[in-house]
Amino acid sequence: MEGRCYAFQSADLVAVWCDTVGEARKIAPYFVSVREDDGTPSMLLPLGIERRRGIRLLSFLDASIADYNIPVLFPRVGDWSTEQVRTVWASILKALPSVDVVLLDKMPESVDGRPNPLIALGAAPIGVSGHAATLSGTTWTAFEETRLPRRRTLRRHRRKLEDFGAVRFEIPGTAERREAVLEAMTRQKERRFAETGATGFRSPGKMAFFQEAGRRLSGGTVHLSALVVGDAIVATHLGYVFDQRFYQIMPTYETGHWQALSVGRLLHEDLIRWSFEHGIRVFDFGVGDEAYKFEYCDEVLPLHGVVYATSITGRLYLAAQAGQERLRQTRMWEHLRALKHGRSASPAPSNEDP
Repeated sequence: MEGRCYAFQSADLVAVWCDTVGEARKIAPYFVSVREDDGTPSMLLPLGIERRRGIRLLSFLDASIADYNIPVLFPRVGDWSTEQVRTVWASILKALPSVDVVLLDKMPESVDGRPNPLIALGAAPIGVSGHAATLSGTTWTAFEETRLPRRRTLRRHRRKLEDFGAVRFEIPGTAERREAVLEAMTRQKERRFAETGATGFRSPGKMAFFQEAGRRLSGGTVHLSALVVGDAIVATHLGYVFDQRFYQIMPTYETGHWQALSVGRLLHEDLIRWSFEHGIRVFDFGVGDEAYKFEYCDEVLPLHGVVYATSITGRLYLAAQAGQERLRQTRMWEHLRALKHGRSASPAPSNEDP
């Protein structure tokens, strides 16, 4: 029987994750298979244990790479009671090496109608959601006319780009061209992270993950693309295509006059059109409640989390984390962060997001 999950739990992306992020952060992966008494699979869990600040943390294989964390779910799991879920989870913890903290973050309630049993572990809303636009049941023309924001402005900007050279949407077809797009993607994203003060690719293994995924999986799970004007790669995107769902993951764009002409949004428009042409059912904008997503999306994915300590060391760690999080909510924290990165405390949003 076929399992259901999101792209982040697909075997090819998990393999790249283990070779890059997992290796860089020394996260030990544990792939847990849960079966019924007759051997029928119920769920598969891609988990990892990481040593972090003196504690052993059990979580999904994520490390800020995945938007949604969920087990691979098979049909029989939908029949479980809350008591059964908790019994199974206790058995999983007993089978794994001991840990101090359990963190099951960014969990959707279901996937393709199959309920996520881990919600029964006392999961609570995390205050942020995923957002998506359903594409099935309509046409590109109807979507463009009714749900594509700033349509006339984008058309005018596309015409103005033609003053600089031929404008084309490109999916690189050779290893050499993929490297060129990946190089532009990395450079553009690092510039954007420097502007906003985000840690970005400095997280161990993160840059390597996207680069390696682009090399290994382009044309399969990974969809690599660019907006090209003349010979210039002015915007790029690395995303996933999985189970008739397109995932927006890594949009980038050049600054200066290119940014003023909305090259990032134009590439985004090309990707939605491509999705229509290839029978994609859902265009997933990913986790986060940025304002621009509400201009496109008609589907909200509430996300939940479970976090608890299993030892005294774990309880002390969580208490320290909670104190730091309260500090982050203060104006002083934002002021100090802005000073560190040499910018104002409230940088103006870019009209290029995504």
